[in-house]
Amino acid sequence: MVYVTTNGFIRWKLYLERDPEMNNIALSNIVSNSDGILFFTISWFKQGVYLNKICRILNAETNNPIEECGSNNLFYQSFQSLLSIDDSSVFLFTTLYGQAMAVINTTSLQIEWSDRINLGAINSHYNSDGTGIYWIGFDDHFRKVNGRDTSIFEEEINIML
Repeated sequence: MVYVTTNGFIRWKLYLERDPEMNNIALSNIVSNSDGILFFTISWFKQGVYLNKICRILNAETNNPIEECGSNNLFYQSFQSLLSIDDSSVFLFTTLYGQAMAVINTTSLQIEWSDRINLGAINSHYNSDGTGIYWIGFDDHFRKVNGRDTSIFEEEINIML
């Protein structure tokens, strides 16, 4: 990973924590909170074995970044899995293995809650309005949950492309 300043200078290069024998299969988009901490998910694979991590980079605005990662097999990402952060910067939202939407704590890098019932989370862009998390899934349903286990609404919409 390379951090480039707005005037085009490379501030730092950071080699992502990984197993050198494995092949990278996906890296999510990078999001940041109001404190300038960067977050991303990454997955590797080799011979039926997966390594899946969610990572944060502290001190990104300095010349000495610090990478911290948490592993969980459910963090498996595909190239369509996006990472979003809520307005308060306390939780990350992503799609877990099996197309379940998940809430991840930015401090512990652990899954706080995942919705194993509602499919349609893959390829979704998540957002938060302070009252819950909402997204439009691949199944043309517009969903909103309260960030834990309560569905606020689920409506089928008709998207014409």
